Amino acid sequence: MKRFFKWAAVAVGVLFITGLIVSVCGYLWMRYWGPYDEKQAIREILAKGEKLNLGELLPQRPADDQNFYGDPIWLELADMVPSTENFNGVTYETFKPRLPADKLQINRWKTSLSSEEQKALQMIKADDETKERKRAIRDILSSRNAERNHALSEEDAQTLLLLLSPADQFTERVRSLSKKPNAVFPNHYIGFHTPQPHIMPILEVATLLEAHARAELRLGKTESAAEDIGALIRIAQLMRWHPSWIESLVKNAVVSTALRPICEGIVRNAWPPLQLAGFEQGLSSINLPEDLSWALRSERAMMFATDLSKPLAIAMPAMPNFFMSPLFLRYDRGHGMRFSQKFIDTLDDYDRSEGLNEKTVRHLHMPWGERCLYPYAEDAHLNILNLIQGASEKQTQINQTVIACALERYRISHGSYPVSFDALVPEYLTKIPNSPITGKAMNYSLNPDGTFLLWSPGWNLKTLGGKPGEFKGDGDIVWGKTIPMKTKQPLGE
Repeated sequence: MKRFFKWAAVAVGVLFITGLIVSVCGYLWMRYWGPYDEKQAIREILAKGEKLNLGELLPQRPADDQNFYGDPIWLELADMVPSTENFNGVTYETFKPRLPADKLQINRWKTSLSSEEQKALQMIKADDETKERKRAIRDILSSRNAERNHALSEEDAQTLLLLLSPADQFTERVRSLSKKPNAVFPNHYIGFHTPQPHIMPILEVATLLEAHARAELRLGKTESAAEDIGALIRIAQLMRWHPSWIESLVKNAVVSTALRPICEGIVRNAWPPLQLAGFEQGLSSINLPEDLSWALRSERAMMFATDLSKPLAIAMPAMPNFFMSPLFLRYDRGHGMRFSQKFIDTLDDYDRSEGLNEKTVRHLHMPWGERCLYPYAEDAHLNILNLIQGASEKQTQINQTVIACALERYRISHGSYPVSFDALVPEYLTKIPNSPITGKAMNYSLNPDGTFLLWSPGWNLKTLGGKPGEFKGDGDIVWGKTIPMKTKQPLGE
């Protein structure tokens, strides 16, 4: 027994000494290799002609009369004061609007429902006791979007217009502002902790405009509905120079709010040719993968400007706090910058004839060994891959909607949809947009009832012959159908 304890003590001692040596070596490696690797990465990136200075990347702020964000409703948000925040045990310095949320002009429409409005809401949703205006509007849209045909009833439309009436003056102001040629929010860019107080208001504005457009469309007021959709398209175009990943996601959401009423109107044969042509022109100017490339450049510049002498506060609950420490972030940043460049190069130079899909971005996945050495970078890279997939899928829906508008204009002129795309060129479209995912033409056929089927293989290229899959990335992207958002669980879970 004594012999056993002796050898056990020796084994524990060896393990302790080995662990100590590994820890010291690991610390020295991160302490000295990290800054060296960061400098190497900076030299490589600058040699490509890239810019890491956020001031050189961001567009100059235009005059207020030329700026979507130059109106007092936005400038109140931009009037910020220093603030100390705490997240996940990390204290950091940032800014927040000087005025409290309930005093901002942009929030004045968010009143409680009157008894008359609640009664109208319960007429279409008997079990709904919502008293918050924003939530009531969103819930009506969400409940109808979950249904098979997505269509609003006349009662839905009338109730929505009643609930939207306190925001009419605000939305009219936004429609006018969307005609400005530029959109540069006068932000305080302080690196990773840069505040983004305009993000949620943009999403709320998009919801208001979508709700108004769909209600007016249902009641036959296509001109008013088209004005709302035009504003949504212009806002999405103006968001091209918004410098962050999250704003790319917001832009995708704004585009979705514009596509839904357009598609709903085409299904119901409700749009006149002039309005359809306007939708085509506006949507044709949107290129989400190209815009994402710039967003990644500016996001990298914001990370480069971040002060890494303090721990980083970030919403990564599965990531131990050590990986947010100055030591580890400095060690990880060079590798992260280098990998960001690979994503940027891919978005800039991918073969359009092969498309942007799971196969053509496979080279961007990190090797197993690098995942272990750079867990923060790996998490960021997975987020970027999801952004690329989302941009590619949403751009496919945009291109499909452009084609659908041209098909509907053809139907109005000829009484039925064409047998093939050939009939659309050049009178209705100068060129048929391809699928961004495959780089090839969209699949098109006529249904027995006279409607059409327009689709493209999805992200993983495993087609179901014109049917959406059950999980994200599976099946086909079908015009007029929602892309699945449910994530497939790995085997064994």
